[in-house]
Amino acid sequence: MNTKEPLVSVVIPTLNRSKMLTRAIESVCQQTYKNIEIIVIDDYSDTPVQLDDYNASCSLTISRNKERLGGAASRNRGAELANGTYISFLDDDDYYLEDKIDFLMHKLLEQPELIAAFGHVKGSGLKPNLLQDNTFITSFDAIGGLHTNGSLIKKEEFDKVKFLESLAKYQDTQLHMEMIKSQKVKYFNHPVAFWNKDHGEGQITDLKTTKQHIKGLKAFTTLEIYMKSIYTLSLSEYLYLLKNKIYLLSKCDKKMLAENDISYSWYESILLFLAGIYAKFKR
Repeated sequence: MNTKEPLVSVVIPTLNRSKMLTRAIESVCQQTYKNIEIIVIDDYSDTPVQLDDYNASCSLTISRNKERLGGAASRNRGAELANGTYISFLDDDDYYLEDKIDFLMHKLLEQPELIAAFGHVKGSGLKPNLLQDNTFITSFDAIGGLHTNGSLIKKEEFDKVKFLESLAKYQDTQLHMEMIKSQKVKYFNHPVAFWNKDHGEGQITDLKTTKQHIKGLKAFTTLEIYMKSIYTLSLSEYLYLLKNKIYLLSKCDKKMLAENDISYSWYESILLFLAGIYAKFKR
C-alpha cells in the first residue's frame, strides 16, 4: 500500500445478496489503486453478513443496521464510518473494473477544482451521448448518462450533500443534481464499472409492486420540492423536473392518483393531456 496515496472509502450497502457481494468486494480489492478501505453496510439482511465469510485482501469493515433503513440511509451511514479523503459507492450486485479508482483519482488530482469525477458504467443502459469527455457537467439532462457506481467524490463535498433519506427512489438523481449545481463535476468517457442489469429480487431500491408508479411519482415529487426549496433553479432545470413529473403522471390513471390523494397543477394537467394525445398518435 502506498500511504502517500489519498485513502479512498468504498461504501457497499447490501441486503440479502451475500453471494453477489463477494464479487463486488473482490472487484474493489483487485483495484490497481491500493489505498482503499471497504465499508459494507448490511441493511438488516435475513442472515447477518459476517466478516469471516469474505477472505478480503484489503481493509474490510462490516456494519449491520439495527433495522432496515433503505439504500439512501445505508449509504449515508457508510459515509459516516468512512475515513477516506475520497468516497465511492458500489451496489452489492455490481462491480468495478480494475482501474476505476486509479483512473478517476488521477483526474481529480490533475484537476483539483473538481469535487467529483464520473466514468462510464458498462451495461447500465445509460446514455453517454448526453456527455462529452473531460467536460464540466452543467445540465440536469446529463443525468441520463451518469451512474453513482461510476463516480469518485471528495468526501468533504459529499458530506455537504448526502443522500436524501426520505426518498424511496431517485436518491442517485438527487445526488447528481446537487453535484451538477456546483458546476465542478466532470465526466470522462472511460469504462470504470459494470452494472448488473439482472438485479432481481432483494435490491434495496426495489419497487416492483403494483404501486410502483405511484411510489415513483411520490418520490419524484419529494425530490422536486426539495430541489426548489434549497436552490435557485434555471429555466432548463425547471423544465427537466416538469418533463419527468409529467412522464410519471402519465403512467398513473386518475383512479390511482385519487386513491393516493395526488393532485397536480392546471398547467401540469394541460401538459398531461397533451402527453396522452401524443402517446395515442405514436402508437
